[in-house]
Amino acid sequence: MPRVRCFLYITIVVAIISLSDSQLDYSERKMGPYRAVIRRMDHCEESGEKLMYSDSTKITKTGRNTYTYSANITSLIPVDDTIQATTDFAIWGNGGWRPHFMVFDIEHFCSVYRDYMPQLFTKLMNEHGISGCPIPPGTYRVMNVSLENLRNKIPTLPYGVFRADIIWNKNRTILGCERVYLDLLPLKASGNHKRKG
Repeated sequence: MPRVRCFLYITIVVAIISLSDSQLDYSERKMGPYRAVIRRMDHCEESGEKLMYSDSTKITKTGRNTYTYSANITSLIPVDDTIQATTDFAIWGNGGWRPHFMVFDIEHFCSVYRDYMPQLFTKLMNEHGISGCPIPPGTYRVMNVSLENLRNKIPTLPYGVFRADIIWNKNRTILGCERVYLDLLPLKASGNHKRKG
């Protein structure tokens, strides 16, 4: 199984947020510099063809406010620019999930990943002798990855408890869907944020 030490699972979300047309509704939300804490990763209730997925997820607390993430990420098809992705964020509030709080769509998934996460993409290329897009099918091990790089591309986001469905599709066929539960907390917060999931 190929091993990728600096490949960041959540870069999927980062790449989508960084370059997408979006539908945003956070007029009533506080926002600003943040730290992202992933609480849990699951498969979506509807995962389509299950050609792209992750498993063996491990979240490790490495400090008072820091975490690392490890997982196996598998794609049974080449990851290329014919793949589109949507990240649909629900926010927790008033005792339930409010769907479609933020929705981000992106086309040309492989190129966006390459252009917006160049260090991680280059490491993937170098470790496996790949010259660029497409990324070949395979299972890649993500080891002890931090989310600290997230703020480099997106300096401010609304605070809250979120559930993000990351949906990959091609020609309107769902290739896979992963669900990520995460908190976006004020950067200087103590971490006493109530979470749901």
